[in-house]
Amino acid sequence: MPVYSVFAKYAGRVPGLHQRTTVRYLLATGLSVSVTLGIPVLLVELAGITPRVASAFAFSLALVVNFVTLKFYVYRSEGRWQSQVVKYLITGALFRATEYAAFLVLHDGFGIFYALALVFVVGVSFVAKFFIYQVVIFTRRKDQNELQ
Repeated sequence: MPVYSVFAKYAGRVPGLHQRTTVRYLLATGLSVSVTLGIPVLLVELAGITPRVASAFAFSLALVVNFVTLKFYVYRSEGRWQSQVVKYLITGALFRATEYAAFLVLHDGFGIFYALALVFVVGVSFVAKFFIYQVVIFTRRKDQNELQ
């Protein structure tokens, strides 16, 4: 089943969540994935930086890219950015730490090629983030959700 179909199916079950949000999330995630996967590959292959350092840098950069796109484009949240950024950084740091730990387990522990390990780790966290961000961080008033 295509990823879009999975999100479209479950989007209607989450109050205030509509298909347009899922499409925007998929687009924003495409940008994030490009940063998360592209930066390490470029740094490893062109600059000779180790996969560990390149991946850590990309995960950090993706935090910034994600906040901006999620707040202003995906969820179009009008909440106070200061409180949202704190919640986002805590949640994002937990996600990124978990992703990096999983990357190390796959790459160092099991010897999986770094790019493949990155793709797997980012893919698994993709779905969880969609719902956590909608419910915990980028909430909107009910009347705003109905206008999406």
